[in-house]
Amino acid sequence: MSSMKPRKKHVARLGPSFLHPDWTKSDISLLIEIWSDLETGVAACRIDPQDLAGGMDKRIAALLPKQSKTPRSATSISCQRQHLYKAVRFISRFDELQQESGKRSWFDLSKEEQDRVEVPTRERKACENLTRESFIKLLKLKSVKKWANANNIALSKPKVVTTAVAVNQKTLSLSSCHSCWSASELRDLVRSWSLVMKKSRTPVRDFVTQEYDQSSATLYTSWHHSTTSAWRKMKRLAASYLFIRNFDVRNAPAQWFQLSDGTQNSWMDWNALPPDFEDIPREIFDEIQAVDADFDGVSSASVKDQTSYTKPRNAVMKWKVSSPLSDNYSSSAESSEESKKGRCLSPPRPKLRTKSPHLPYRSPTKAEDIPKRTGYHQECNTLYEEVEQLQNKQFKQNITRLRTDIERDIRLSADTIRAVFFERLGEPGQSGDATFVANILEGQQRRIHERLVQFQREQCGGVSEYVFNKPLKR
Repeated sequence: MSSMKPRKKHVARLGPSFLHPDWTKSDISLLIEIWSDLETGVAACRIDPQDLAGGMDKRIAALLPKQSKTPRSATSISCQRQHLYKAVRFISRFDELQQESGKRSWFDLSKEEQDRVEVPTRERKACENLTRESFIKLLKLKSVKKWANANNIALSKPKVVTTAVAVNQKTLSLSSCHSCWSASELRDLVRSWSLVMKKSRTPVRDFVTQEYDQSSATLYTSWHHSTTSAWRKMKRLAASYLFIRNFDVRNAPAQWFQLSDGTQNSWMDWNALPPDFEDIPREIFDEIQAVDADFDGVSSASVKDQTSYTKPRNAVMKWKVSSPLSDNYSSSAESSEESKKGRCLSPPRPKLRTKSPHLPYRSPTKAEDIPKRTGYHQECNTLYEEVEQLQNKQFKQNITRLRTDIERDIRLSADTIRAVFFERLGEPGQSGDATFVANILEGQQRRIHERLVQFQREQCGGVSEYVFNKPLKR
């Protein structure tokens, strides 16, 4: 019989996270420290030159085991760095909004207060494990600033759970923390602001473009909010109102508040979306719209006054003469006589100029006698034209959005290739190989940009020159 090989003893696992150990606060601090040293060039001399081709993740993976007992792969480090990117953006936005309302920043909150803040699931652990020192180090890194500028994504606003002692001892619903304005305070703010705007005769569009004015902001700010916070809040609400109003005008007869979220996203012009857009409710929209309604009413009244202007009476006086004829005959005779006088008094209409004297003369009043042929189906024709215009507009928007997505993906891929090649070859202009690679990438982006412009011109010829000649961002 063949000899039986002894079975290997199983190594006792440390727990459920044996294969994928969790990142602790010390691990993240060590990761950020190595990351910062690599970008500043302090730790570059401690890496084997063979490990330089793998990028930042492999560099960190090569240095991390020397200072930590937990092994980490380059993939795990890459995922954790992505979480840190989003955590930095979340905390920066949270601190900015807290500062507007005069409240404490993220790192000044206790553990219980941080738990009450609604943070996205994937970023929560990274936010909790970040220290103030590590956060400051991340803000100084060029890669973090570059990522924040390239991925300008509007994240969901952070929310805080507010608890109160009620009769049934239940927790109240969430209240928005990003502005620290309750629903009733928001309604009071908009009403006070609308009264001030109506009194000063300032339309909404002018208010959005105005600078901060403390004297006017004091008039609509409540006592428990600062004038700066109220002004910024109203500016965001007014910009959101203008965006929704323009959306209704472009996509008529469809209305913003009658569409679902998916339909709004598909019809929305993302390039015109304000950076601090808020999905305001209908009552807030109507309250802000009342400010512009006064100006629309003045303009319509002036137009009505102009159209109601009556022509002066004819200078020729008409004297009634008694006649034994019947009233019907006299009235008909007077009407025929007045029509003749009117024709005599009115100046003769000039003849239409034709290209050739041999063409027949056409009276300008002849077209008035032609009956309208589309009287029966005028509503159907109008509806058909509106649907056709809406489809053409959606088609042009989809082509523009597709082109933007393709160019963004190509730009990100080119930036990644540049980062990898330029780390090994040097900067363009200093190295011939780096200059050659840079010229190839620029030529490829230029050719793709020209083909996309040509395709967009062929598909929708009526789009403005701004859309066609929009330069490709690098």
